[in-house]
Amino acid sequence: VLEGYKVMKTVGKNIVPPISCSSDVDCLKSSYFCDQSDHVCRNRVTNQKIIYLEKDTRSVLAALLATCTFMVLITHRKIPVSTSQAIVGAVAGSGVALRFYNVAATNINYRVLINIFLSWILTPIGAAIISYIIYRFFVTPVSSRSRLIFSTDTVNLLVILSAIFVSYNIGANNVGNAVGPIMGANILGDFSYRLEQGIVQDGVLVGHINIDLLIPPTLLVAFLGGATIGLGAVMFGKGVAETMGSGITELAPMTAFTAQFSAALTIYLFTQYGIPVSTTQAIVGGVVGVGLTKGINTVNFKTLRNIALGWFATPTSAALLSFIYYSILRLIL
Repeated sequence: VLEGYKVMKTVGKNIVPPISCSSDVDCLKSSYFCDQSDHVCRNRVTNQKIIYLEKDTRSVLAALLATCTFMVLITHRKIPVSTSQAIVGAVAGSGVALRFYNVAATNINYRVLINIFLSWILTPIGAAIISYIIYRFFVTPVSSRSRLIFSTDTVNLLVILSAIFVSYNIGANNVGNAVGPIMGANILGDFSYRLEQGIVQDGVLVGHINIDLLIPPTLLVAFLGGATIGLGAVMFGKGVAETMGSGITELAPMTAFTAQFSAALTIYLFTQYGIPVSTTQAIVGGVVGVGLTKGINTVNFKTLRNIALGWFATPTSAALLSFIYYSILRLIL
């Protein structure tokens, strides 16, 4: 709710290009106009570019269906893959499909995709480095000198707080991924509600107070996305939690705190720039970082290999699924 809009813009507006135009007639609504400076359609009120997802909202449905299908199947296998990678791949796949079927005049924005891909590489590496430094040069020296500071209760509290910090940043980054296509296609408008209250004086109605509540779509989808992220965690999160908690390396409370805090810090930094990174990759990187402080032999590279294969397969599979779903939806809707 507080920070999800930063990533929404990247996923919803920057991957698929804006609608090109020569006059206002080429734009979709009377509330849009053709900006002659760059020949793209914009909103008259917000001046936001109007992208091709809005021209055919079946592409949005295809992207979300592809992401849902892939994530349900892979979560069932207890493999911690990235929702960010899935939705970005799916949106890119829809963009390619729009160009293939001549709905879009130009192809997807590969420059944005390259920047996102580079961020995916840097995320686990950065989290691993931060995690290694924190544990090796701060946690270990301090804990060995002061048992009072790092009592059991203190450590448990730090682990819980770091988990909350991770979860907050998952919401800030991944909500934007999930609902970005909805925002990009301008499917939801402003939600308004009027509260009317009569003013009674001496038993006589003497007037009214009207309060108009206006909820912008960005806030509305952030609430919906956040609520369903929580629901998904409760219903299906156990299997992946087991893999993350014990499948990569053995974690004690302080190593768990270090891994989580490092991952959260990495995600937070990328979120400030609106980059949809993988929270999964960040946490895996954090876990590997603390594992390396105990020696390379403590890291389960077989599990890491399976996770890395999942990272490679996620965006490509989601893109292919999105293209297929869009092709089917063109026939039936």
